[in-house]
Amino acid sequence: MSESAPLTTSIRNLANQSSQMPSALRRWTKPVWQVARRAWCAAVSGFVEHDASGAREGQKFDQADESSANIESGPIRPVLPYIEYHLVEHCNLSCKGCGHFSPLAAPAFADPHSFRRDLTQLSKLFINLHHLRLMGGEPLLHPTPEAFIEIAREIFPHAPLLKIVTNGTRLKAMPASFWDACRKANVQIDLSLYPAMEKGLGAIQELCSRNEVQISIQRTSTFLSALNMRGDSDPPAAMNYCRKMFYCPFLKDSRLYVCPIPPNVHYFNKKFGTSIVADAGIDIFDRAIDGRKILELLDTPVETCRSCSVSWTSFPWENIRPLRVEHYINEE
Repeated sequence: MSESAPLTTSIRNLANQSSQMPSALRRWTKPVWQVARRAWCAAVSGFVEHDASGAREGQKFDQADESSANIESGPIRPVLPYIEYHLVEHCNLSCKGCGHFSPLAAPAFADPHSFRRDLTQLSKLFINLHHLRLMGGEPLLHPTPEAFIEIAREIFPHAPLLKIVTNGTRLKAMPASFWDACRKANVQIDLSLYPAMEKGLGAIQELCSRNEVQISIQRTSTFLSALNMRGDSDPPAAMNYCRKMFYCPFLKDSRLYVCPIPPNVHYFNKKFGTSIVADAGIDIFDRAIDGRKILELLDTPVETCRSCSVSWTSFPWENIRPLRVEHYINEE
């Protein structure tokens, strides 16, 4: 399973706290809340760390100020802490155990118009998006990744973290329009640095520096096997184990999923003739749910959790073909 960038539950809790008091009290406490929030942001600002597997990450939180009208007229919309989005389904590498199942997928490219529609809807449900990772597959296989960068920054102008996740193999081939879009939108290159790419790191860093684009390096020498093919895991236990390491909601075709496995496991099933149960996801256009309900559902176990182990096994990263079913399975 490939690494996703997690967020601590304190960020989600912070976004929810102010709506749990009556409106009159919220008006009285507004200045206190703003001062406290800014002090908390200052205390954690800029803290980022990764362990060798990318399993933990503390992150800068700089939530955009809520308008007085939004706070005083009713329940405030929460912040959506984090989402992942595929620009392409496929990849130019074949990583053993890829949790997005990208090496098993046929080439497929996201539509910018659909992306705009879905982000616009999310902006109605959430006051801000804290962290968006545009990924895949290898997202730089998309002919116009800059379109998604521009849309994301337009719809969420105050999102603190917009990133594009790449294995780095195509960075040198990217046109000036890509680098211009990254620079203008303050997008960070999130480099998954596999052992085979280590020798090219200096050139990639120099390329990003020359184009004035930030780069974050995640050295990734191990992947994780998580699937339980018996399908008998306890869903709450499986999700609890996962959430101790990752918070990785996934957006696809107007639906949010608890992680990348439910919307992408059909590639695994098709390749290996298996029948892991997927999940329908959360319809972001469903008028019966709001942002707070969505956050609650994103922390609620789904049927797919029965096919995730309650403990995972790590193994050395490999770019390997052909992939076999045992590359994904945790036998424990």
